[in-house]
Amino acid sequence: MIREPFTYAPHLALALGALAGIGILRSAKLAGVLTLGLMLVQLLAWTCFLTATGTEGADWNTAFVVGFLLSLAAVVPYTVIGAVLGAGAVLLLRYPPRRRG
Repeated sequence: MIREPFTYAPHLALALGALAGIGILRSAKLAGVLTLGLMLVQLLAWTCFLTATGTEGADWNTAFVVGFLLSLAAVVPYTVIGAVLGAGAVLLLRYPPRRRG
């Protein structure tokens, strides 16, 4: 099927989110801006891809709305999860917990 590449959307979103989370090395604001920017780029790209592949037998407007909603459901949560995990890993490696005793 032509939409088979969309099955990789969650993996790509997690990876790009983790990459954005590494921005916490510089500042939390940069990590947030990178996360939001990469999320918007993915949202636009997947919407365009799904609209282009979904107009075979459907109305263009319907394909656009369905593509947008599918990409929104796949991109936003996985990018945020990746960013939180990436930033958490960086912070744990940079500031390891100290043992008292």
